Amino acid sequence: MLMFTGACDTAVIYLPEMRPTPEKQPSMLGEITANTGIHVLPVEGMAAEPGGALAEAVAEALRNVDIPAHAAQALYGAHRLRMVVDTSAGQGIVHWSLIAPAGNVVSVFDGAQLPADLGANSPQMTQLAQMIAETVSPHLRTPGAPRTFGLSVAVQPIPTAPGDGAQTLPVALRAALRDAGLKLTDPRMTDRARSDVIKVAGKVTLTSVGLAQEDVWISWRVIDPDGAEIGVVDQRNQIPKGQLDGNWGPLAALIADGAKEGILQLVEDYRQSLAEAAEN
Repeated sequence: MLMFTGACDTAVIYLPEMRPTPEKQPSMLGEITANTGIHVLPVEGMAAEPGGALAEAVAEALRNVDIPAHAAQALYGAHRLRMVVDTSAGQGIVHWSLIAPAGNVVSVFDGAQLPADLGANSPQMTQLAQMIAETVSPHLRTPGAPRTFGLSVAVQPIPTAPGDGAQTLPVALRAALRDAGLKLTDPRMTDRARSDVIKVAGKVTLTSVGLAQEDVWISWRVIDPDGAEIGVVDQRNQIPKGQLDGNWGPLAALIADGAKEGILQLVEDYRQSLAEAAEN
């Protein structure tokens, strides 16, 4: 249910029914559509420890550009990223390819030389992972028609979310807003003054209700470039106590989809207010 009476009012959206997530559920969006999710496969031809670190680094680099990705567990119905290390020429060369959910190869990318000092969390590994993510990410996006007329939106981190919601919920909302046609910007770039960035700041509050239930309140503040609040989208429901302490799974995508329309409306209200001010 949505209720709007003005640009600064609160939109109330009830959360979808929350069901317990199986312990083995992927910690990213378990039922994400194939064009926005990716499973980074173990690196072939590389020792398990550095190969696992590289796969996780690539998954993190993809998440940093708002593509839900996971290395440890498969994402249902997602693309797969296969990386193979070739040492036949004496130097380690990593090749990678993108595989569609149906199993067909979408694209094969040029190989890159493995640095000799490719340690876990090293700058060299981060740089390689970012390069791989940059080549793959254009094939996983669904471009929408920009709806903000020069404005962009930055979804802020959500440190108050329990479990892995601090990571999965912002990623899910960014994906939902991008698919709806909004232009997004890196939230890390909003520390500097910018006149074209609308911020979306989420907050998750849990309150005990009896012994077995708790009330979850997710509040999304939409903030204009000057720091003034445009409006708020609130989502509430009661859930079994402790349900959000672990993996959020597909629930993150459901919550993002529920909040999307309210946020779009507030952004549009702000855009219209700018247009009206320019005409006067």
